[in-house]
Amino acid sequence: MRKLLLLFFLLAAGYITAAETIQESTLKNMGYKDFYIRGSDSFACSEYLLPFQSDTNVGIFPILSLKVIYLPESRGTPVLKVFLGDSGEPLAEYLPHDIEKGVARIVLPLERMGERNLVRICGKAAPDNTILVASDSTYGLYRIPYFPKGKGLEVGLETYNPLVGVPFEIVATARNYGSVDAEVSLSYRLLDLKEALPEASVLDGETSKSGVVKACSEWAADKRCLRPGFLDISYKAVAHKGVPMTLLPAVMVYNDVFGEEMVISNRPDIGAVDANRVSGQVLLENDKSFAGEKIPLKILVKNAGVPARDIKVRLRAGLEVSGGDSRTISMLNEGQAQELQFEAMATRQGNYEVGCTFEYEGRQFECPSTNILLERRVLAPELAGAGILTLLGLGVFVYFYYIKKEES
Repeated sequence: MRKLLLLFFLLAAGYITAAETIQESTLKNMGYKDFYIRGSDSFACSEYLLPFQSDTNVGIFPILSLKVIYLPESRGTPVLKVFLGDSGEPLAEYLPHDIEKGVARIVLPLERMGERNLVRICGKAAPDNTILVASDSTYGLYRIPYFPKGKGLEVGLETYNPLVGVPFEIVATARNYGSVDAEVSLSYRLLDLKEALPEASVLDGETSKSGVVKACSEWAADKRCLRPGFLDISYKAVAHKGVPMTLLPAVMVYNDVFGEEMVISNRPDIGAVDANRVSGQVLLENDKSFAGEKIPLKILVKNAGVPARDIKVRLRAGLEVSGGDSRTISMLNEGQAQELQFEAMATRQGNYEVGCTFEYEGRQFECPSTNILLERRVLAPELAGAGILTLLGLGVFVYFYYIKKEES
């Protein structure tokens, strides 16, 4: 197995085109001096004009490599920003821990490059500290593999709201927008990462892969890559808790044009949900009533998780329901509740079980049922006594009015 792996890497090394330096120069040779940033209250800036021929072939990238030194040491929260042209949005922004080995490398966007390009380097030092942007920083043109931030490593999920206990697919894709093939290692996590994620776990699939990511195969008129080469892995994960969480980072590793190992990671956020986050409850004003009378019923629907749409609720009972036995709630946000009102009746006495079912997101659930006793209506003793007295009075009236009248 080790011999096969060795053979693979030897073949890959022979296959990959070597990154090419077209031209390179230090800022000092271009007439610029060391730039010191000593203030901590406001940004200090220095401007540089960098040439770029508009007829440069596609796939040639301008890269500014800034040699940054913190004096006497890196402390506090000094910041360095790089701007192109008159844009107020920085191309790059660095804190000390972002600058590995003392060099910040900025790939300047091809579509914004002209014959002469104004680059502003601005920074704010920590109190009693100094940032030095050295004049032996370099600007050059190169053919490189290029994995831009946000697009060089994409992580696509089958769903960003997975159900607890239901596996979902993750696809991590490395995309090369450069002009040179690259040997890349892809994994669902850093091998030496000790961090664990008890809320979710990876089940199976292609969790790691090494291979060649081919260079861009189609370019636009403004030199942007339209069809990057790619390499991907696909694996399944499952959430164990119905909470928002950040998954472990998918990671890609490759060597750039300067021979430096580059590590790019991407950590997607998900909101896992319980399968039955919506609940329903039948509410009775009284658990006893009379046959033949209308009975008001309510169903209380609650949502304890992320928003749920098109919740179809159906009253389940052996009763005649006026106005239909179903209702639909178009939207129920997290923490919201809604009452649905029904009116039912039964002509026969008896003990009736009343419940409900509700359906959303293609799944159906039942809510707990309750019972209502319907009795036959009988006259109350007071009413019965009043009726007897009325009949007696009527009898006396008839006796005296008709019988006594005939006798007389």
